Amino acid sequence: MKISKTLITEDEIENKISEIASQINKKYKGKELVVIGILKGAFIVISDLAKQLQVDVTFDLISIKSYYVSESRGNIKIVKELELSIINIRR
Repeated sequence: MKISKTLITEDEIENKISEIASQINKKYKGKELVVIGILKGAFIVISDLAKQLQVDVTFDLISIKSYYVSESRGNIKIVKELELSIINIRR
């Protein structure tokens, strides 16, 4: 795939991930946190975020599909469910 224009630089993305990690570390210090990512696009961002988190955190991934060939059908199909039960997680 040829990329013709950069909308957000790598440095900008790294800085934003660091900013988010810092906010999470402050807000969830001493608490449990569950981070849920959507495959396939989120796994790299979640990996980079995980490296900077200093809180008790559990990760899980879900996979969804809304495209058939190259056209969206408007419906979302869950391809991979969460493995973690989030029903009884407290805020």
